[in-house]
Amino acid sequence: MHLLGDPRPDDGSFPSRALAPAPSHALCRAGRRPVTVSVEQEGPEAEEEKQHVDGPHPPQSPVHPCVWGHVTAPLLYSAKVSASRGQPYVFPTVRKAMMDALARANMPDIYACDGVEVHDCFSITEYMAIDHFGITPPGESWRAVEDGTIALGGKLPVNPSGGLIGLGHPVGATGVRMTLDAWRQVTGNAGDYQVEGAKNFATFNVGGSATTSVSFVVGV
Repeated sequence: MHLLGDPRPDDGSFPSRALAPAPSHALCRAGRRPVTVSVEQEGPEAEEEKQHVDGPHPPQSPVHPCVWGHVTAPLLYSAKVSASRGQPYVFPTVRKAMMDALARANMPDIYACDGVEVHDCFSITEYMAIDHFGITPPGESWRAVEDGTIALGGKLPVNPSGGLIGLGHPVGATGVRMTLDAWRQVTGNAGDYQVEGAKNFATFNVGGSATTSVSFVVGV
């Protein structure tokens, strides 16, 4: 394993930033009201309760262009790290997934997007994503945290929704939620966590120790 750049201790920036949108996010468990589930009972007094799901339903809107990149790496972690030997990125397959998606969207780099929803199952995963996407040079992810690049209102907001840390992680459903949040952003339906003027939004989902990496770019 090799270290790149200037390692800095995690000062809690990711968790505190992730929890900030919680009260305003319609799907966030931290800001959710009780849910009444439909139940149908037998008997003369049976009645069906209407199911109420907190949060607005997405308005009808045309389907917008969506492209993707998908890369599968060796299962063993040791094999993944060996594959990165001599390269500037610890997980080259993660970078390839995002670069493939950007190329299919005819975008020169990640800064052609207006924001990114990242699979931050752990804080270190977001650190890894930041430099692998090219937001910073390799090993300098901390710079994007310190200078506000990835904050809401920054040059390239990352996880304005709150991400997995703020919203929770329903495993397989996480990728769907991220793509929905990208749709909300580019259609102006993200509410209090809306990135102003967003027209193109990227997502990054990962399984295992970067065994499977998937990126989407959703645009208008």
